[in-house]
Amino acid sequence: MSSQVLEFPAGYAANVKLGPTVSGTAGEYELRFARRALQRIKDRLGLEATEQLLQPDIDESNEFWRNVLAENTTGDFKPARVELSIDGLTMQGFLPWFRNRCQHKVPYMLAGQPEHWVVRSDEQGNEKMIENLGPWVSRFFIKFEAPSQPFQKRDIHVR
Repeated sequence: MSSQVLEFPAGYAANVKLGPTVSGTAGEYELRFARRALQRIKDRLGLEATEQLLQPDIDESNEFWRNVLAENTTGDFKPARVELSIDGLTMQGFLPWFRNRCQHKVPYMLAGQPEHWVVRSDEQGNEKMIENLGPWVSRFFIKFEAPSQPFQKRDIHVR
């Protein structure tokens, strides 16, 4: 918080006279401590309580997405795709790594992005995600497998 928020007098400054000092900006410290505080809250709540806490936001998001679907007069949808180029990791290597993190290293997944709220994986490798999509706290599911629907196959551009 800035001194303006705390209502300290103009020109107020605190200086370390004795003790450890490290380089970094106030913003960098605030970000580090905010991440640590948020992670502690997520850890204490756990996945189920976090989902329950966010349920009103999820309901609002569901209504938004229902309206998006209802207003689509063409019925034409395309899957959302992200193309990445990563050195040192293949798709065959990524999927087991990602599934392992979703199944056994959830705190790492949640800490990786503040708006990752819930990450869960079932025995078949399906991923349940609750995260922000824009301003909407959204619950969605990811299934990693070969395209099975005609619209998916049409949308893939092999290079």
